[in-house]
Amino acid sequence: MEYYSESVERLIYVLLQLKTKEEAYRFLSDICTAKELKDMTQRLDISILLEQDLNYREISEAVGISPATISRVSRSYYYGNGGLALAVERLKSKK
Repeated sequence: MEYYSESVERLIYVLLQLKTKEEAYRFLSDICTAKELKDMTQRLDISILLEQDLNYREISEAVGISPATISRVSRSYYYGNGGLALAVERLKSKK
């Protein structure tokens, strides 16, 4: 992992210790600004729409984000470490 550090390891540990959606929401709202949380949710939304084979224009209209951001998320989704694709796959299997 390119960003590995003891601090990242600690954050991952804490995330895995959260037991409920309420705990996760409380933690994320305390540790992230509203913009950071919005940015993360938009990246996940973009990944979901990429999985549905929408084009950049359709994604931009649906999420209200620039094509440049969609391109960055697309690179992570298709060529990153597989975390976004795994998350989207797990969301699909939840339905």
